Amino acid sequence: MITKQDIEKLAELARLKLTEAEAEKMQTDIGSILLYVDQLKEVHETTATTIVGSNRNVMREDIPQNAGGSYTRALVDSAPAHDGDFVKVKKIL
Repeated sequence: MITKQDIEKLAELARLKLTEAEAEKMQTDIGSILLYVDQLKEVHETTATTIVGSNRNVMREDIPQNAGGSYTRALVDSAPAHDGDFVKVKKIL
């Protein structure tokens, strides 16, 4: 359980000014949060494991589908303005 001194120290570190009622409420709230975290730790420490489905990579391999540059000329020619193999665009600053 968290003590009132712990709450006061936390408030001091956070540069908070708490009234007596706020400190008591914080003590209760933080105490219940810490108890819940303790329950989660107990669940995590179990040794039983359950295998759910099989893990596999569903993404395709990163392999080029076309020869490099096979569509370059068609794409550059379809641009409104180009210079050699480069598409001309307006300067954006």
